[in-house]
Amino acid sequence: MEAIRKEETKPQKQMNQREMPFKQLLGDGIGQFGMTLLGTLTAVLLFYYTDVVGISAGLVGTLLLVARFSDGFTDLFMGNVIDNTKSKHGKARPWILWMVFPAMIAAIALFNVPDIGSTGQAVYILVTNIIFFSICMTILTVAYFSLMALTTRNHHDRSLIGITRALFNVPGGMLMSAGLIPILAAFGGGQQTWTIAIIIISSIAVITLLITFKTSKEIVTSTERTEIERKMPYKEKVKILFKNKYLVKLLLAGVFINTLFNINTAAGVYYAIYIWEDVNLVAVIGGVTFLPLIFVLFLLPPIIKKFGKKQVIIVGSVMGIIGNMVRLIDPYSISVGLTGMLIVSIGLVPLIALIGPMINDTIEYGEWQSNVRMEATVNGFNSFVTKAGVGIGTAIVAWSLAFGGYAEGQATQPDLANHMIIAMNTYIPALLYVIMIISLARYDLYKIYPSIIADLEKRNNQTE
Repeated sequence: MEAIRKEETKPQKQMNQREMPFKQLLGDGIGQFGMTLLGTLTAVLLFYYTDVVGISAGLVGTLLLVARFSDGFTDLFMGNVIDNTKSKHGKARPWILWMVFPAMIAAIALFNVPDIGSTGQAVYILVTNIIFFSICMTILTVAYFSLMALTTRNHHDRSLIGITRALFNVPGGMLMSAGLIPILAAFGGGQQTWTIAIIIISSIAVITLLITFKTSKEIVTSTERTEIERKMPYKEKVKILFKNKYLVKLLLAGVFINTLFNINTAAGVYYAIYIWEDVNLVAVIGGVTFLPLIFVLFLLPPIIKKFGKKQVIIVGSVMGIIGNMVRLIDPYSISVGLTGMLIVSIGLVPLIALIGPMINDTIEYGEWQSNVRMEATVNGFNSFVTKAGVGIGTAIVAWSLAFGGYAEGQATQPDLANHMIIAMNTYIPALLYVIMIISLARYDLYKIYPSIIADLEKRNNQTE
């Protein structure tokens, strides 16, 4: 390890320059818009089940958490499958092509719960969630995440990919978490309105992901070790992955980040309706949360170059704590609340934008450490922690509502329910930010990363 630290610094300069063509970078980002439309269906799914279908929040939270953790098996399985895929389109790209239309059909089914009794509806919700999230979204997510590792080794390019994806995440996130419910409410908010909306949303997602398929190009390959890797038992791959200390730290951080993001989007709806007593403020919250992100994302590349990814994420986490404390000055004040949300959202930007690139940067460390490269298997775990965070975040919101005695579809709520809505919008996120800072405090991969890349290139040149 010490020898690695003493390598020349020339690779560092090379890795701070963009190599990926702009057209490919843009095409990759456009796909994130579609992934966000499909992925953040969870932000409105809880509201749809409780206030449109009329199912209790506690039951829904349990069903969604069970469905999300079932994703663990499919995420890890698909990571291995994609790593072993051989096609003219590469490893990951063909799976995007094959899965976009099944995902569209599954999304429509997700938001069409039939009137078949409470038990029948519970079964339907569980099954459709597993089909959409555990099968369709698992395949799309692992494949899309893997493109970051397969299209470049340059960690600056990966930062730009993460930032571009975050930019396209903004309009998708705004539409789903801020605009959709008020728009549907204006049109009556009934089942037919929801069905039409989901058809439109999923159709747009199909188009954007097909653009990503068309514009992406897989260029990163292993040497002849690839055949050995394909034949390696999956259990051995997992053992190798968990020896990668940097990957383990970031997977844990990924759970916290995705839990935070999902709490912010799902809980904000209830805050606007029951604490501020105005459904139209859902859109205002979305605007305050997402619009400033565009400005911040444009500032991120030079900041990352100067201070590094880890430091930027820690500063963002500190801002998240500060923003939530500001909201607690007066939880019922709209102006104070929106100010706190603005601080939180600015701090959340680097967390969302950089966790994916940082996880993919650990692939090279794992390859250097073990002589085995597993882009999709790593991103299978990445997909799992993403959906685990979503499941945990949704469950926290749903169980908090149930604990507070939330009355589905009622104009007013018990005092305890209102207190729980405030808690899941402030205290709980602040605690998660603290845990995030502790988990990444001693992360030091980037001190040795350029030399690891140089060493890997030497190995590959020797085996050609």
